[in-house]
Amino acid sequence: MDNIDISDKFGIAMRINTRSLASLCMKNTDFSEICRNEDFWRAKYQQDFGLRDYRNRPVTGSWLEDYKRGEDRLDDYKQGQDEDEQDDDDLVQISGHLTDEGVECQALRGDDGKLYTLTGDIGEYKVGDRVQVQGNRAQISFCMQGITIAVTDIKSL
Repeated sequence: MDNIDISDKFGIAMRINTRSLASLCMKNTDFSEICRNEDFWRAKYQQDFGLRDYRNRPVTGSWLEDYKRGEDRLDDYKQGQDEDEQDDDDLVQISGHLTDEGVECQALRGDDGKLYTLTGDIGEYKVGDRVQVQGNRAQISFCMQGITIAVTDIKSL
């Protein structure tokens, strides 16, 4: 692994789970440096939790600590969600415009006038884009506002 460029290692670190990352950080000097880098943890926090973050500083004083808290919240959320028990009534399809109204998550102002917040991958869509989102209505969310949709599909309108 020593012959892999540091930027490639950064990319690997962004894509692997935290257990594998912790193992690499203990075994490889470059990965160890990445794991001590606050900019890395800020980027991973934003990527893994699908959150836009306008704060200049982490809530806990460390992006790594914020990341750990985010993982704990996500684990709690996943434990409460059993995909086999998802009710078809929870599946929704919403059309509207992406807005900057979301505090923690990307927001969508639906054609029905309601505010929705989105979790999951929304690709390269940006504020102002008109989209149709399909997903499941979240029972619990860290988005803190609106009706949260766990996105399974998104397309331009």
